[in-house]
Amino acid sequence: GRSLLDALALAGYSRGVRFPSFQRIGGFVRAWAFCVVVAGGARPAVAQFTAPPRGLNTLTGKSLSFGYLNALRSATGTTAQKMAALNYDGVDVVLLAFASLQADGTLTMTGNAASYRTALISNAHARSKSVLFSVTGAFETVAASPTARATLAASVLSMLEQHGFDGVDFD
Repeated sequence: GRSLLDALALAGYSRGVRFPSFQRIGGFVRAWAFCVVVAGGARPAVAQFTAPPRGLNTLTGKSLSFGYLNALRSATGTTAQKMAALNYDGVDVVLLAFASLQADGTLTMTGNAASYRTALISNAHARSKSVLFSVTGAFETVAASPTARATLAASVLSMLEQHGFDGVDFD
């Protein structure tokens, strides 16, 4: 199967559009410099915003350690205390699992991911660590629809801007 990123890139390249913001880094993707939307053969819209200071471009030139955070099984204390107690020295990048990709291209973050988000980003950034949100869900459905792809691009941009994430991982 083809990944959503591949489908977006193929759609863009077939129309002569470049995707400068989507770069593969191992299995991970950064999408923060530009967000290119290709919708039904129309000329792509480009939304721009400033790259976060801990963006993946600051981590080049060395091997990186990535760690997923989904649930803390035996941690005690408040959410803020749990996030502060994590061993941030063990990773360069934390991936918060999961944002759920809906068939219409929207992203929702519930449960532990929503609960951990603010304190995790604050604690990780205070230690100069990057935080990505990991996406799982209706990739094939979204990839097949120009409207859903455009919605996904806007949803990713919104998550990056609203919450301070440094990037996105399409799981």
